[in-house]
Amino acid sequence: MASLLAYCFRNRWVSAACLMVLVAACVLPPQGFGLPLCQFKLMTHLPCLACGLTRSFVGMAHGDVGRAGFYHPAGVILFPAVAAVALLLPAPARVRDRIAAWTEKRGPLWNYFAAGFAVLFVVNGVARVAWLVVTSQPSPW
Repeated sequence: MASLLAYCFRNRWVSAACLMVLVAACVLPPQGFGLPLCQFKLMTHLPCLACGLTRSFVGMAHGDVGRAGFYHPAGVILFPAVAAVALLLPAPARVRDRIAAWTEKRGPLWNYFAAGFAVLFVVNGVARVAWLVVTSQPSPW
């Protein structure tokens, strides 16, 4: 994980992609368009593990952390990480390399963080499906 994170900090294309994600989150309306975007949900009628992540990012971009956490708690963690990588776009290579080296030195810490994040992601997705199966209603989140 640390080497992937270091790669993200070093690569300007990743920073540019993160910036585009942030711009899209800022431009999209907080209430959405009323159109389902998740192809998995359209095909299976079940929420995917990432269902709500786009709405969570839009909520974060509009300063509504509560709503963002309601839609997908992982978005509250991912959004600042994406913003941090996007902010590195204009940074010189030496600054990006220093940040990447700092993360590589702390590899086990980032691995624990990634494992916890993965658990949060999966538990949220399983809870949504369980809610749907038990209640026969879409999850309130």
